[in-house]
Order: sequence, then C-alpha cells, then structure tokens
Amino acid sequence: MRSAAETAFILPLADARAEQCGRIGPKAANLAALAAAGLPTPGGFCLTAEAYWSQIAALGLEAMVGRFAAADLIEARRLSVDIRLALYEQAIAPDILDPLLAAWHAQRGDSRAPAAIRSSALIEDKQGAS
Repeated sequence: MRSAAETAFILPLADARAEQCGRIGPKAANLAALAAAGLPTPGGFCLTAEAYWSQIAALGLEAMVGRFAAADLIEARRLSVDIRLALYEQAIAPDILDPLLAAWHAQRGDSRAPAAIRSSALIEDKQGAS
C-alpha cells in the first residue's frame, strides 16, 4: 500500500490522474494522455506540484515565494535567485525523498540501462508562457 506522501508527491504516468496538468505540468500530462490512448511511451513517474510546495514549506520559503508575485522586476529576480539557491543547497525533505527513491527503484529495478530525467514547470507550454 502506498503512503499518503507517496500518493501526493509521486504520480506514475500510467495513473489516470497523470493527465491533470495542474499537478505535473502539460508535457508530462500529454505523455500520460498518449499512454492512455494506447500509444507507446517510455513510462515513468512525476514529482507533483504538491512535492514542490512541501519542499518550499520544509525550507521555510513560503514568505519569500509569497512575495514574488507582487515584486517589481528587480526584486522578483533577486527572490528567484534566492529561492533557487535554497532549493539547490538544501537536501530534499525525507517525506519527498523516500517515496521518490521508492518510485525510482520500482521503475528501474536492477537495470543499468540509461534513464531520462527532465525537469519541467507547470506553466511550460501554456499559451503566453514564452
């Protein structure tokens, strides 16, 4: 049985909920939709937006993130750098890391074959995003 954190933070692309682009982004949701339509896809899983927000909370960055939307351009850039550095420099919270590693091991097993890992954002590929 999957834990609540695993269910909230990890979403297999084969799961019907993986077509919810607000949770995993439009690229992954489109890949999940292709798989659901029976087309061949590489499979895999995604970290959800809930995992991101949980990490933000674990690092105490909620106030900084909250100021971002109202910030002027210079302040927004500074906040962006500070948030990014905090995410890079700190360990992933165990309640995210444990289900992430479990999903990785379930997906990969003992395989030594190459794997593709990519980052994405919820707003990528949305109209007006670029």
